[in-house]
Amino acid sequence: MTHTPTWSGLLGLCRAALGHGRHTDLADVRWLLNLTMAVRVDKPGQRRTDYQTVNPLPDSYLRFRRMTPRELGVIPLGKAVNPGTKVTRWAPNGAPGTMITPRDYLQDAAFTWLITGPTDDLSTLRQALANPVWQLGLGRKSCTPSGPLVLGMHDGDLQQAAADVPVLRTHSDHREATAQLKMVTLHGVAPAGSKPGAIVQDRPIGPHPQQGYTTSQHQQITVTAPTASDWTDLLTYTQQHLHRAP
Repeated sequence: MTHTPTWSGLLGLCRAALGHGRHTDLADVRWLLNLTMAVRVDKPGQRRTDYQTVNPLPDSYLRFRRMTPRELGVIPLGKAVNPGTKVTRWAPNGAPGTMITPRDYLQDAAFTWLITGPTDDLSTLRQALANPVWQLGLGRKSCTPSGPLVLGMHDGDLQQAAADVPVLRTHSDHREATAQLKMVTLHGVAPAGSKPGAIVQDRPIGPHPQQGYTTSQHQQITVTAPTASDWTDLLTYTQQHLHRAP
């Protein structure tokens, strides 16, 4: 299975760029929830797991001691239940012990993020992403984007944009110019002809991660996009064919 950015993750990038806090009323971001978001998988990358522990557990998580093993499994810090024994990772006397929190990362991957919706909303969002209120990170603050998040505005629909915008080629790539790429609709109306994809837990229930997530099914379609030789070629295309952010 190809791993892609989640809708909740991209939504978090948008809200950070706009300066929203974790407790911002969802009614204030309803327009964000109505945008259709998709990603084109330019390079799938590789999954890597980083072994991490938390000890002592932060005070803010002490209240989770009385939760059921199933509920503990959705704590954002990581799985608090031993998968083999189903025993919660808490000391026998009720005091919290070390929590094992393996983190999965996607390395050497590349995606083109596509968004469609009302023009005014897109303009507001592109200005925020180009000039974010808070520093933006791809999962962690140390994982900063390797290039500009905003390439520009395209006049066509998502599928046309995915087929028109060049794919950046790096020295380690051996992709042919006619390579077939996957476009995955994470949220909203998928293009005609899309097929059901992965079922994932990426739909936030509330404004705070601790409120949990519900499942949604991604939709996918195959597109063919031109290949650029480097960042210069890609940015030249965006300057000539896309409406740039002010």
